[in-house]
Amino acid sequence: MGSHPQVQYKLPAWMKSKIFLGVLTLILWLASAVFSFYVMLEFQQMILRLYGTCCFDRWGFQILRQWSTIIFVGFWLAFVIISGEYHFQKIRTKASLRLFKWSYLVLVIILLIALIL
Repeated sequence: MGSHPQVQYKLPAWMKSKIFLGVLTLILWLASAVFSFYVMLEFQQMILRLYGTCCFDRWGFQILRQWSTIIFVGFWLAFVIISGEYHFQKIRTKASLRLFKWSYLVLVIILLIALIL
């Protein structure tokens, strides 16, 4: 029941540079924007599949598709803009990486739900 020694990792100097962290943040943010758009499309397809199994109204299906597109694109734009601003303000902090971790985790969970149903 002793304490375990803390291991301190030393990053190379090039990984600590502002340019590297800025480029890494930009790449991760762009990847999250593309991935979240794909997740949004899969989630919309799940909703349309569920609607199609219980209702056979063509016009209702068209209305649902149009309105869900508008709503999901609004959510996607808000996510991309807000997360981009957040990462821009907190570019070299753990908070930025924490947001990446949580956003990717939530996106993967939503994608798994959409693919299972």
